[in-house]
Amino acid sequence: MKKKKNFILYFIGPNFTVQSLALPSLELLSESYEIICISEGPKIKSDYFDHIPIPFKRKPSLLVDIKCLLRIIKIIFKHPGSIIVTSTPKMSLIVSVCSKVLLKNYRYIHRGAVYQNFKGLKKYIYKSIDEFIIHNSEITTFISESLFNSVKKELNLTTPIYNRNFNSSKGVNTEIFKPSSYSNQKLKIGYLGRICEDKGLDDIYKLIDDTRFTNYQIEIKGRLEISDSNKFFNLIKNKNIKFSNWDSNPELFLQSIDVLFFPSKREGFGNVAMEAASCGVPTVAYSIPGVTDAIKHNKSGILVKKNNSIVDALHELICDKELLTRLKKSARQYALENFNQRKVLDDLHKSLDL
Repeated sequence: MKKKKNFILYFIGPNFTVQSLALPSLELLSESYEIICISEGPKIKSDYFDHIPIPFKRKPSLLVDIKCLLRIIKIIFKHPGSIIVTSTPKMSLIVSVCSKVLLKNYRYIHRGAVYQNFKGLKKYIYKSIDEFIIHNSEITTFISESLFNSVKKELNLTTPIYNRNFNSSKGVNTEIFKPSSYSNQKLKIGYLGRICEDKGLDDIYKLIDDTRFTNYQIEIKGRLEISDSNKFFNLIKNKNIKFSNWDSNPELFLQSIDVLFFPSKREGFGNVAMEAASCGVPTVAYSIPGVTDAIKHNKSGILVKKNNSIVDALHELICDKELLTRLKKSARQYALENFNQRKVLDDLHKSLDL
């Protein structure tokens, strides 16, 4: 084991993202560093890092945001000389402001451009925020090459450069995410992730309403983040659709389905598509920045142009039994070749000079 060196203060936003996005990285970094992870509460117990819960909310809240900012300033001040790593957009904005106040450097993991589907003043504001975070960082690394190219074009960046050899921020543990020997009697379509507008809520509704899928089992699993949840539950009522909340074992869900429906309109990469491929499950998704690095068209899934119908593409795939069978086999191989977890994490950490 390497000699323990400095502290890393690892800031990430919502609590569930520690488990879903950062955990493998934190576990590996703990071999060389003392790790303190800072995120929304409640407190997380881990053998690999200490966790400090802070007042943080994804949505704007002046009082909560001020409390969060002051708490982060206190944490950074109490750990002089620590390496500061920040991830997820809102948390990174707060950390960048705190670091500027305290004249500290920070390293930024860019996970996605929230403004990709915005217009007008809102898009200008969010682009300015992203530019501020990148400009003031000591190092910015991106979780996919297509995300980097999109952000570089949007913000007219000359620096930083893309210095990754692998896409993704965590890779996939292929010993956990592996194909199941169980075969469904009825073909099963799955959706896994946050259920909200920019993750393709309108296409989820289209899928639910489409009578062509009446004879198939549809399972939706994730965090419901919509204002009108009654509409969602009324739509799935009395239909062959099962809903369950997100949990810490996504591999069990992915192993139980035949094809993943992934209608996201904005992604930094698309971890769920990578994990599905490792389970031998092909994905139908839009051909957008981030996702094009997670899915290889006609090998680990089907990529659909944004102005085409993703629901039609899904129907075409499940009706083509030969293609679906071929994709199930090639998806697993693609994951093995491109998303080995140790290689991805070593590459990510090297890009952050860790």
